[in-house]
Amino acid sequence: MSRGIHGKFRLLKTENDIAYYAYGGSNFSFPYEEDIFNSLDGRIHIPLHLINDCNAIADAIEDQTIQVTPCYYAELNFENFDIFALKTIYKIIFLYQTTHQLPQEGMWVC
Repeated sequence: MSRGIHGKFRLLKTENDIAYYAYGGSNFSFPYEEDIFNSLDGRIHIPLHLINDCNAIADAIEDQTIQVTPCYYAELNFENFDIFALKTIYKIIFLYQTTHQLPQEGMWVC
């Protein structure tokens, strides 16, 4: 059974060892505007040298080496971090580790 949250993301560019992603998320258990969700208004900046090391990713999230600008429908966890961004980061890393290429776009449901 789904928790009722979903997200999607798109690679904007890679530059200076950083992957720049746009993302959006929403909770489909509550009303939301599809246009806002599709606008991918959140931003995630992932240093590429971290992408193969899940332990480094966790530390980089905590010390804000991975920068996040929350999306409109951000849902913050107990550490005040957007869970849509967190799930998106781990989805990007999983896809990279599976294919050895940065994903151009993707989505997830949880």
